Amino acid sequence: SLRRVLEFQLQEAGFEIVSVENGAQALELFSAADFDCVVTDWRMPQMSGLEFIQRAVAIRSETPIIVITAFGDVETAVAAMRSGAFDFITKPFDRQAILLTVERAL
Repeated sequence: SLRRVLEFQLQEAGFEIVSVENGAQALELFSAADFDCVVTDWRMPQMSGLEFIQRAVAIRSETPIIVITAFGDVETAVAAMRSGAFDFITKPFDRQAILLTVERAL
């Protein structure tokens, strides 16, 4: 449900959104098309956020990747940033935080 809410908020702000249900689908889509920015969860089905970041950066390192997570400890944030994430946002986050982060990434 958070994915749907995030989709709605970003679309309402004027962004074109493509959404998938898991990391494997995301990586497949990311490999096949150009995206201006990626917002991913840290924990998701079929592939961790860390694995997604590492594989996505290997494909197209210039695309900013924003990680969102409910498990916002320092170690997780450091791992995400070292792997190539643009930024790291902890849940729950407010609408302005995600919009500002996406705008900065773009």
